[in-house]
Amino acid sequence: MIKTIDFYTFRDSFTGDRKNQFSYEALQLIFDYLEEVNPYWELDIIGLCCEFAEMTLTEFNDAYGYASEDDAEFPTLESAEQHIQDNGNFVGRTANNTLVFSQF
Repeated sequence: MIKTIDFYTFRDSFTGDRKNQFSYEALQLIFDYLEEVNPYWELDIIGLCCEFAEMTLTEFNDAYGYASEDDAEFPTLESAEQHIQDNGNFVGRTANNTLVFSQF
């Protein structure tokens, strides 16, 4: 059985502990990305929360093992974006300069 959902239903599916996992804009980027890659994907909120991330540059450097902003492997958002594109799936950047990507 297939049920077609729109962005608002997708967004509203992130409830409880998952409510603050992504910003509104990041959810829109993820929804659009999923629609482009495969319009028949199965909605799995926990799976999406495990697969995708939204991070600031500092969070990205911290999460991927870089000591501090002074010693960061990726001193700019652009360099982090390029690294993500080279190693995974870059979904987009929000207006608040967070990176949205499929974790690798």
